[in-house]
Amino acid sequence: MRPGTRSDTVCVMDDAGDESNEPRQRSWLFTGPFDKRLAFFTDTMRAISRHRDPQELVADYYRRMYEAFPTDGYLAVSRRDLSSPKYKITRSSTWGIDFNPWLDGDTKPLFDRGLLGKLIYEGQPAIFDDLRGAYEPDDPAAEYLDGMRSMTAVPMFDDGESLNMVVFLLKEPNGFDRDRLPDQVWVHNLFGRATNTLVLRKQIAKTNHQLRDANEAVGKIQKTLLPERLPEITGVRLGTFYDSSEQAGGDYYDFFEIPGGKLGIFMGDVSGHGTPAAVLMAVVHAIAHAIENPPHPDPPGRLLAHLNHHLCERYTRRGGTFVTAWYGILDPKTRKLTFANAGHPPPRLKHDNTRDDDKAGKTGPLVAGRARSLPLGIDPHETFPEGEVQLESGDVLVAYTDGITEAREHGGRGMWGIEGLDASLSNCRCGPKTLIDDLIQKLTDYTGGSAPEDDRTIVTAKLD
Repeated sequence: MRPGTRSDTVCVMDDAGDESNEPRQRSWLFTGPFDKRLAFFTDTMRAISRHRDPQELVADYYRRMYEAFPTDGYLAVSRRDLSSPKYKITRSSTWGIDFNPWLDGDTKPLFDRGLLGKLIYEGQPAIFDDLRGAYEPDDPAAEYLDGMRSMTAVPMFDDGESLNMVVFLLKEPNGFDRDRLPDQVWVHNLFGRATNTLVLRKQIAKTNHQLRDANEAVGKIQKTLLPERLPEITGVRLGTFYDSSEQAGGDYYDFFEIPGGKLGIFMGDVSGHGTPAAVLMAVVHAIAHAIENPPHPDPPGRLLAHLNHHLCERYTRRGGTFVTAWYGILDPKTRKLTFANAGHPPPRLKHDNTRDDDKAGKTGPLVAGRARSLPLGIDPHETFPEGEVQLESGDVLVAYTDGITEAREHGGRGMWGIEGLDASLSNCRCGPKTLIDDLIQKLTDYTGGSAPEDDRTIVTAKLD
């Protein structure tokens, strides 16, 4: 067999005159004393487990491998994210260990022919006992191979494909012990998996950071869509609370000042969490404020039908999302509340504690006229019948999203529920803002201050 030719996975050469066939690279790593080998592998695995940066891991690994397998040079070759026959050299002992292919890899040229390209695409381990004649003079990798006589090439697999390859070089022929090749294959591939894990971890961390930044930006935009100030309506005092489970959320409340001194109160909850819910919440806001003829959302069923039509037509039918909503119009002069409900938890009605009748201090659901329909964005033909209730001086309307009642008990499996909400409301004699503060404190005590699993929103309106 001529020098440099290859047989199966191992390239060999004929005896070359006075050149010794005894491999130079007789490392102690697999044949030396047991205690020394065990200490080396243990220390190496411990060091690898501490690294958090792939570049630092590779530098440490190559240093340790050189201690165990002294060579005259090494190369790293990659075809990751490249199509055949393209590849590139991503590391070389001639560059030093400071070169970072994850940052500087684009500065290196692509190759599409030559010995290294053939080897990495074949994906088989190989030993060349003499490189003379194994590659052409114009091989793009010739500058890295010239002067070297022995070479070991070990493919590194990812998802069953040889996407990377590590190459070790010696200046004399017959330098590598082919009996050690199987051990080198598994050692270098285990290292490759560790490196790949760190790369993926950094990519995930970077993506998570970008998502957090995006969520934060969306959350800031979202909060600008909420009312900047509470309307000043004679005979009504308002309070609000909003807390998203993530930086961006899908809860939404709004107020509409309607001619005649009336006040529209809107409460919505987009299915899901985070940025997707916040985006749909912004869509709901835009649609609600684009209602025309007349230029205000009155009566309540009209606004819900308007929202439902546009959501079904353009935004929700394919994505499977929906929006629960409640909208009521309060007339402080007559103390009448007209409302419609699209699958939302009915607001609670807390009666004045100082009254003399049997309603004093009681809290109950606002269900007059059974005004409840499907959530918005499900059925374009859904109708939203209206209900009406007569309020009295001192009554407090409490609209909320289910993140309030579904808050979980600290250290337990229970939920706060309607019972917890009603108990907190019935024991409070304060104004709308103080009532919310008291309610949230009781909820915090119940949950132990744990972060909310769902967005939490409350709007209170008290009649003078």
